[in-house]
Amino acid sequence: MALLAGAAVTDNTVTPIVPSTGIPGAPIAVGVSPYSVAFSPTLDLAYVANNTDNTVTPIVPSTGIPGAPIAVRVNPYSVAFSPTLDLAYVANYTDNTVSGIVRVPYYAL
Repeated sequence: MALLAGAAVTDNTVTPIVPSTGIPGAPIAVGVSPYSVAFSPTLDLAYVANNTDNTVTPIVPSTGIPGAPIAVRVNPYSVAFSPTLDLAYVANYTDNTVSGIVRVPYYAL
């Protein structure tokens, strides 16, 4: 099932949205100040950049279940997945760095 998601900075959630209907699902709790959501092109996996607590929350979109937060650098702002590898990149705003996240076992490089 294809999904979109909207991040709500004020209540620390993301809301899945089914694009074909525009109907929102139940909000999913994530870290503090979620700024962006990225979906893997090849896996049932989404990452949410939590700007204030310096983490990324993995979510399985088909179930809506979040995983344990992954520590990254300072103020993660945006996430992008590699189109061919089980790797994601996180742009960290304050310290101008990029963190890499390997899918298994979900750790930052």
